Amino acid sequence: ERKQMESAVRESEEKFRTLVDWTYDWELWLDPDGRFVYSSPSCERITGYAPDEFAADAGLLLQIVHPDDQELYNAHHQLVHDAGAGIERVEYRVIARNGREHWVEHICRPLTGEGGKYLGRRISNRDITDRKQAEQDIAERNRKEKMLTQTLHTMQLDIARDLHDTIGQNVGFLRMKLDHLTDQSPARSSIELQAEFQQMSQVANESYDLVRGTLAVLQSQGSGDLLELFKRYAGQVVERSAFEVQFQDRGEMGLITAHQTRQLFYIFREALSNIEKHADALQAWVEMEWRDHSLCLSIADNGRGFDPARLVANNGHYGLKFIRERTEMLNGTFELQTAPGNGTRLMIRVPLGTS
Repeated sequence: ERKQMESAVRESEEKFRTLVDWTYDWELWLDPDGRFVYSSPSCERITGYAPDEFAADAGLLLQIVHPDDQELYNAHHQLVHDAGAGIERVEYRVIARNGREHWVEHICRPLTGEGGKYLGRRISNRDITDRKQAEQDIAERNRKEKMLTQTLHTMQLDIARDLHDTIGQNVGFLRMKLDHLTDQSPARSSIELQAEFQQMSQVANESYDLVRGTLAVLQSQGSGDLLELFKRYAGQVVERSAFEVQFQDRGEMGLITAHQTRQLFYIFREALSNIEKHADALQAWVEMEWRDHSLCLSIADNGRGFDPARLVANNGHYGLKFIRERTEMLNGTFELQTAPGNGTRLMIRVPLGTS
């Protein structure tokens, strides 16, 4: 009977050890002093270290914890000395023998023996690396979707402002002029009518250019299109103007966002409009210099120039105010160089890929 009982006990122990040894998760038993009583072979699948290596080196369990999670793990590990601590759960990273990083879901509970004696902590470590990667992928996708939504919203506001501030006002002006001419045209001289029609034609052309420029911006893909975008728009202006525009591009093209592309185009459009309306210039020069982390844009003309002090005294020029505000939106800097009879140069510098 005694032999049969011993055989039954050995058989039972073998069954339970086989069951525990073949668990997929890493199962541990630490005594109240933090020493290994048992470690399942699955530790090698997760960490690259065998059970006897953990048993031989009590500090190995802490050494493999990711440096950024050491403080978290140390605080949690103190529970092994606390007989009153309940079930606890924590997630941290370990660095395997091959250098690969693994996320571990760690769940532990107290172990008690006969008479309620505290025997240490029973631990289950589950490799949740794939789950964490999926969570990070979802978070990154949500971040990109949020950025895209914000970009689209900004684009909508930009377009709405342009339509309201320019096309809306121009159409209102044209309607008013047409109504005025319809009521009073018999009493107006041909010279007066010609001047009125010429002014209306200029307003219509401005609105048409704005629509074409907006469509060009929407169709552009990024920094590779910025210079071509400038050239296409300049070609539209040159068709009806008395000045030519020359371009120069220096440096290696950098990363530029869609928002920066739009704002720089609006700045360029306003600068050419100012040259066309006010400068009486024969030539304009556009220089784009790509630096390591910034783009320097220079727009100059050989027109009549002006006195900047007079603009300050008169609360500034609307076009220049527009350019300055757009530059500030890009966290850039704006500089104006001009004097009566010496032409005008605008110099704009913006950081790349940050707004």
